[in-house]
Amino acid sequence: MKNIQLIAFLFGLGLIPGAAQGIFAQSFDFSKEELTISSKVNLPFLEIRGAVKPSLDWNYGLSFSSKKLTPKVPVTIKIGNLYGGGSLSKLNSPALYSSLSPFTSSSVKAGGLDVSLPQYNNFSYPQSYYFDIAIKPEIFVKQINFGIFYKDDKDSGSSITTSAGVKIAPGKKIDLSYYFTGGLYPYKKNSFTTWFSQERFYKEGKHLCFNNQFSFSAGGFSSLLIASTYQSPFGDYLNTWRLENVLNLKHFTFNLNCFYNPNEKVITSSDKKLKPLLQINGGGQYKCITGTKKPVSVILGINTLGEINLLEKTHSLKNTAGIQYSGSVFSGKIATDINFKLTEETEGIKAIFSDGAIEASNSFYFNNLTSTLTGKFTFTPDAKKTKWTFTEKAGISFEYENSGGNITFANKNQISFTQKTGESKNKISFTSTLSAKFQFRFCNLHVHLEFQE
Repeated sequence: MKNIQLIAFLFGLGLIPGAAQGIFAQSFDFSKEELTISSKVNLPFLEIRGAVKPSLDWNYGLSFSSKKLTPKVPVTIKIGNLYGGGSLSKLNSPALYSSLSPFTSSSVKAGGLDVSLPQYNNFSYPQSYYFDIAIKPEIFVKQINFGIFYKDDKDSGSSITTSAGVKIAPGKKIDLSYYFTGGLYPYKKNSFTTWFSQERFYKEGKHLCFNNQFSFSAGGFSSLLIASTYQSPFGDYLNTWRLENVLNLKHFTFNLNCFYNPNEKVITSSDKKLKPLLQINGGGQYKCITGTKKPVSVILGINTLGEINLLEKTHSLKNTAGIQYSGSVFSGKIATDINFKLTEETEGIKAIFSDGAIEASNSFYFNNLTSTLTGKFTFTPDAKKTKWTFTEKAGISFEYENSGGNITFANKNQISFTQKTGESKNKISFTSTLSAKFQFRFCNLHVHLEFQE
C-alpha cells in the first residue's frame, strides 16, 4: 500500500498547476532496461525528492532549511533515505586514501556531519533522520554547530551519530576549528575459521566510536589532526591518529600526511577491521600560466604514498606523477603510476615492482560540443615475475548541450585489449553508453542505454 501511495504521490506532483512553474521537476530514467520515475520540488524552505522503479523499489527525501528566514541561526531538518558523509566518513574510514592523484591535495579543515538526500538512482539507503542547528555570531567565533543523525537500518542495525563544533577567527588570516563526531554503531559477530584461531570470539552488538578534529590555518599553511577512538567488543578503547598538512606558496603547493594505527583489533563505525598500519603521504604541485594571447594553465604534480604493515614483513610504495593543462578550447592530462612491493629480508628491505600504468586524456571544445579522447596502458607481472599482463584501453566520448541547457546528449565508447605473455588468446571487450536529458516545462526525461560486448 505504501508503494502504491508513493507512485500516486510522484505522479500527483506532476499535476501541480501553473503557479508551481520553475520549482518542480519530474524525471524518467530508462537505464539497463528499467524505468525509474523521480520527482523533485523546490519551495522557499523545503525540498522534496522521490523515486520509484517498476519493481517497487523506492526512495524519498524531505529537507527543510531556515537559512533564508533566520540566516544567523539556520536550522536544517532532513527525513528520508539519507546518506551520511563529512566527519562520519572519516570515522568510518580513518586511514588515508590508497588511491593517488598528482594534481589534487586534500582539504585540511575540520568539519561536521554532511547529510544528503538520495539521488534518483540510489535505493540502498535506509530510513534516516537528521537535525542540525548553527549559530553564527560573526564576532571572534564564526560559527557553532550541533547535529544529530539517526539511521534506522533493519538489516545491519540502527545507529546514532552526534556532531558538535566551533570555528574561531582570532585574526584576519587565522582560523581555528574543533569538531567532535561520535555515537553508537552496530557490528556483527566474528566467525571461527579453525579451532586454533587466535582471534577471540564475540557476539554482535553495538560499540562507541568517536573522533576529535582540530584544524589550524594561517596564511598559506593549514593543518588538521584527527584522533579517532573505537570501543572493542571486549570494552577496550583503541585510538588511531591522522595528521594532514598543506603549504601553499606563490606557484607551489606541498602536502605531507600520515596515519598511524598501532592496534590489532580495531573495528570502525562501519564494521570494518583495521590492521596495524603506518601511512606516510607526501607530494607537491607547481602551477603556472603560459602564453599571453591564448593563455594555458599548467599543473605539474607528484605524489607518493608509503604503507607499512606493523605486524607483517610486506609493505607497499605507490608513486604517481603527471602534467595537467587547460586552455580556452582544450584541456588534458598525462599521468603515470609506478608501484612497488617492499619485503623485509635478512639482508635488508627488498623493493619489487608490482604494477604500473600510463594514462592520457584530451578534451576539445567546439561551441556546444565537447569531444574527449582517452587512453590507458597498464602492466602487471605475476608473483614470480615470469609472466606479464598488459592491458590497453582507448576511449572516445562526445557531449552536447544546447545554449539553453535543457537538452543534453552524451555518448561514451571504450575498447579494451588484454594480453598475457605465454598465452595465445587475447581478451577484447567493448562498452558503449548513450545518455540523453530533456528538460521540459514541468518535468525532466533521462534516457540511458548501455551496450557491452
